[in-house]
Amino acid sequence: QGRREHRPRDETGAAGVDPHLVIEHDVGKPVPGRRSDVNKVRAFLQRTLRRHANKTPNADGASQATSHSPGSSVEERLTARSLAEALDRAMILGLTEHAERLAKTAIQLGPGHPTLTESLARWRLSQDQPDIALRLIDACTHQSAALNLLRQVCLIRLGRREEAHADLYRWSKRSVAPLEARMMLALLEWKAGDTHAASQALTHNLRHLEDPRSLTLLLLMAQQQNHTEHVTHWAQRLHQCPIESDDMPDLEFLFQTLGLPRSCPEVEPSEQQIESLAFEILVNKDVIPALVEAERRRTKRWAVVLLNRAIERALPELNNKTRAYEALADLAMFLDNHIAADRWTNLAEQEAMPHKLHLITDDTTKMPPDQTPQEDDSILARIGRDSSETTTPPQEKAA
Repeated sequence: QGRREHRPRDETGAAGVDPHLVIEHDVGKPVPGRRSDVNKVRAFLQRTLRRHANKTPNADGASQATSHSPGSSVEERLTARSLAEALDRAMILGLTEHAERLAKTAIQLGPGHPTLTESLARWRLSQDQPDIALRLIDACTHQSAALNLLRQVCLIRLGRREEAHADLYRWSKRSVAPLEARMMLALLEWKAGDTHAASQALTHNLRHLEDPRSLTLLLLMAQQQNHTEHVTHWAQRLHQCPIESDDMPDLEFLFQTLGLPRSCPEVEPSEQQIESLAFEILVNKDVIPALVEAERRRTKRWAVVLLNRAIERALPELNNKTRAYEALADLAMFLDNHIAADRWTNLAEQEAMPHKLHLITDDTTKMPPDQTPQEDDSILARIGRDSSETTTPPQEKAA
C-alpha cells in the first residue's frame, strides 16, 4: 500500500523539533529522549489549535480567522511536520492507540499540509478506512505525487478500479509521472489480463533508468507466460542493474525460486541507453568526473561499459576533451584494458600540452628568405658584419 519508511535526518527530526516532545505532550507521560522544550512545543500546539477554533464563517460561508500572528504560518508548518513524523513513528512501532490520538489532534490543523495529510491517509488506510482517507486527500489544498498515488490506492480499495485505471493511464503518459504510477498501472493491466499493455507501461520506466522493481515485474510476467528468451533477457538486465538501493530484490533468492542460474552472461547496453546518457553528459559536462568516481567506488562492468560508450559518443561535441580523455583512460583501467588506457592517456597529454612541432615550424617560416637557420643572427654578429663592411675598401671587396 506504499507505506513509506520513516528516516529522521537527525536526532531532532527534519523540522528541528524533537518528535519525543510531541509524543510526550499527547500521551501525557514522559518518553525517553530530550524534554527541555516541552513547554515550547506545547505552546505551538495550543496556539495553532486555538487559532483554528476561533475561526468564524463569513458571508460566503468560508472560514475567516479572528486573529492572526505574523509567525503563525511558520509555527503551523513546524507543528504539522512534527505531528506527521510522530504519527509515522507510531505506525512503525505499532502504537495504535497513540497513533489514533495523534490523528485526532492533527485533523484540527486543516487540509493545508500535504505531508500531514499523507500520514493521516496512510493511517486510515492501515485501519481499513479508505473512504476517510480519500476524503482527506481530496480536501487537501496542495496535491503532491505521493497523495495522488495514495488516492489511487483508495480508489482500488473501494472497488473503483476503472476510475483508478483512467487516472493512472492519463498520469503515466506524462514525462513527470513517478515510476510507481506506471508500476501500479502495469499491475492493474496484468490483473485484467492485458500483459502487452503492462509490459509497455513497465518498459517506459526503463527509458532513462534501470529500475530494479520494473525489471523484477517484467521478469515475473515473462516467467508466468513461459517466454524463455524474455526471462533470460530480463534476468540479465536485473543481474547487471547498476542501481543499489533498498528496493533492490534479493537476486539470489529470486533466481533460486524461479529456477534460474545465479550468474547470467554479460549483456551489452542498448543504443537508446547510450544515446540518452550521452545527451545528459552534453547537457551537464561537469558531471563526468563525478560519474567516473562513482564507478571507481562501485565497479559494475555493465555500468562502466555504458558510461565509456556514452562519453565516446559525446566526445566530438565536447569542448574540454582533456577531461573526457582522462575519464576514458580511467574507465579503461576499470575494465583492465591497459592498451586503451595508454592510448587515452597519450591523447589527454597531447591535448593538454602545446604542439612543439607547430611552434618550430612557425618560427622557421618567420625567417628572412636570405637567412638560413644556421646563420648567427645575433645583435653582436650583425654589428661585427656591419663594421667590417664599412672599414673594408671597395677595391679589396671587389678583389
